[in-house]
Amino acid sequence: MLGKLIKNDLKFGAHSVSLVYLTALIASAVMGISLLADLETVKYISSVVFIIAAFAIVIVTVITIIISIQKTMYGSQGYLTHTLPVKTSALVFSKWFTSFLWVFISQLFFYASIVFMYFYVSGEDGFQMIKSILLSGEFSMLISEAVLKKVAILEASRLIIQVATITMYVLFGITLSNVRPFHVLGNLGAVIYSFITILAGHYLGKGAAKLADIALALTPDKVSVVVTEAAKDAILDINGAIRPVTATFTGVVFAVILYFIIIMLIEKKINIK
Repeated sequence: MLGKLIKNDLKFGAHSVSLVYLTALIASAVMGISLLADLETVKYISSVVFIIAAFAIVIVTVITIIISIQKTMYGSQGYLTHTLPVKTSALVFSKWFTSFLWVFISQLFFYASIVFMYFYVSGEDGFQMIKSILLSGEFSMLISEAVLKKVAILEASRLIIQVATITMYVLFGITLSNVRPFHVLGNLGAVIYSFITILAGHYLGKGAAKLADIALALTPDKVSVVVTEAAKDAILDINGAIRPVTATFTGVVFAVILYFIIIMLIEKKINIK
């Protein structure tokens, strides 16, 4: 049943964001044609449209998530949703997972668009510049290729975790906007409460990092946990890398707590319209 819930939620999201993805696809096709035909005016116009479409995808995705959850969980379809033979935890997980997936895809598309636009505008010069930096002796002295790969994997994982936790924050904000007396602000409340929750998660992470600045030490041979400044300096002395993890871990814990609070609010306090 959980699989069917996720499948239906994905279909709803796909229908809502398909138009902006189609716009980006058309713009990228025009950009390719202009590049082959060497049409500068068309090149820059299509570039602007492509960037606008990439940015719009992120905005439309977030709006779609809010509308979808409001409608299917707390709005006109709320009663039907809550009569399904599934646990509340499964409903919440389905909404969170599909929302996270669409936000992650939109973010990935946006970042890929920025990289693509850089190479598209700068051409071969931009590619050669980055290549020369990565292969330069100075860069290799700062960090080895093996460590660089670990840093890239860790940062990619951190981005995925951040999107996942922020998605839960937004889901909590939407849920809170349907609980008395917070429901008086309507859809605006969903945005406000989501923003406040995101800020709370951010500052909780910063506060936790001040109390215990735990980090991962990356070297060519291993990945280890370090806490003291002396241990961190020792890793840097051998051209390793230090990546803090306390804030990220705190965000995950906060998101898990909110997940159970959302379930409790739906079962005890929710105001289905």
